[in-house]
Amino acid sequence: MLEKIGSFFSRFNENISESWDSLKQHRTRNILTGFGVAWGILILIVLLGAGEGLQNGMMKFFGNYAQNSIWFYGGTTSEVHEGQTEGKTIKFDSELVADFSRVFPEIDEISPEKISGSVLAQNKHQTARAQLYGVNPGYFSIKLLKTEQGRILNRSDYSLMRKVAVIGDKLAEEIFQTASPIGAFVEANGTWFKVVGVLKSGSMFSQGFRSSIIISMPLYQESMSSDPIFDTFGLTLKKGTNTARTKEKMKQYLARRLNFSAEDNRALFIADLEEQVESFNKLFAAVKLFLWFLGASLLISGVVGISNIMFIVVKERTREIGIRKALGATPQSILGLIITESIVVTGLSGLLGMLLGMGIIQLINGLINSSADDKEQLIESININIPIALIAIITIVLAGSIAGLFPARKAADVKPVEAINQDAN
Repeated sequence: MLEKIGSFFSRFNENISESWDSLKQHRTRNILTGFGVAWGILILIVLLGAGEGLQNGMMKFFGNYAQNSIWFYGGTTSEVHEGQTEGKTIKFDSELVADFSRVFPEIDEISPEKISGSVLAQNKHQTARAQLYGVNPGYFSIKLLKTEQGRILNRSDYSLMRKVAVIGDKLAEEIFQTASPIGAFVEANGTWFKVVGVLKSGSMFSQGFRSSIIISMPLYQESMSSDPIFDTFGLTLKKGTNTARTKEKMKQYLARRLNFSAEDNRALFIADLEEQVESFNKLFAAVKLFLWFLGASLLISGVVGISNIMFIVVKERTREIGIRKALGATPQSILGLIITESIVVTGLSGLLGMLLGMGIIQLINGLINSSADDKEQLIESININIPIALIAIITIVLAGSIAGLFPARKAADVKPVEAINQDAN
């Protein structure tokens, strides 16, 4: 048994050595052949890494919303319904939001979102443009905004109508500059607010809040002399709630309450985060499948190239193969020699493609990090999937072996006399 194993490895080493000598004798041809395989592996690694990096970036973006959140946006009716003509604007109010919580016990947190136009914000010395947000305390559990300094608004701020605010980091820099904003005051639309928190910067999601002033909804209505209606509110559902069924019941309730047709798609817009995440996952699954198709197509073209080269190699070495068989070489040894050469070409090319792909990914990641400026981006990094790369290399080596099998069998079946005479002619 040990003798057979030793004999196998001895023949394998001889085949490797002969294959390497053959590759060196036809260096240009083999480089061009291996280039197709290396290029296919390289492209596959980079494409899959970029696709996964983009997916992770998008999922991180959705991570700034509570995973079980639903947002309702009032629109304009486009159908006649129970005496109401089309063109009616759908608005919400605080009473509806309060009733919503009572009617649907599945709701965990709920908050309106009312946004002013651009207002002038200032402290004693500096001024800047800002947007004023009116919200309920649950807002920070629906949109997962975090503070880098201070705290978020709480329920006491809401119930006691405290004149406190959370502001964006850009606004804090513009009007407070190097001074600490926590505990300082900012004025907007004639009302002074004490700053209790500064929103954390760096998130792509939070860019729209960088010049914001977030206060409680009652305080917003008082300071802006605004009517108590708004066109947007959001909520989160308790764990275990059937989102699709609850969302449909909520839509029917709003249609009855605000007197519009539940079938009117222009009257009410609903954004369900779970549904959006599922849609994006399906989209990226399709994108990954397409990227796999591209990479596999390149790899197949490389394998076809190797198969063609192996046929040429067999034809060129016909006399050599005939002499080998005349001296006692078995068909199995000829078969092993040709297949080994195919494996060497595909294996070395695959490893080279993987190393080049990893190097390119590291270079791209370096460029992304150098241009990030400490801010989150859609693609923060391209991932290197080593298991996928190794599987691809193993696959291409096996495919290369199969590609070399057909010319190898042809070489093994050749008759010594015919091979020597054919080359001589």
